[in-house]
Amino acid sequence: MSQSVENGDKKPKVPEEIKSHSVDYLDRSWEDYTFEELGQFVHLLAKRAGHRAETKKRQKDLYDAQNYLRMMQAKLDALYPLIPRIRP
Repeated sequence: MSQSVENGDKKPKVPEEIKSHSVDYLDRSWEDYTFEELGQFVHLLAKRAGHRAETKKRQKDLYDAQNYLRMMQAKLDALYPLIPRIRP
């Protein structure tokens, strides 16, 4: 399980763009990826898109990279409530 779930913290909101892909995976399994792992997916898919000769495959790689970025953003957004408020 992801660290935020283990600690009982707020779960990341599932990005709308990945919901249609979720049927192929266990529920909320994307949360188990670390920020580093998600970033590696983004990096490799973007790099591979730059090497693709076929436009449709390049677009698919960039689409997938964007979805991994959305997962990262959802995990980051879930951390904001954990930041203590500064009191005057």
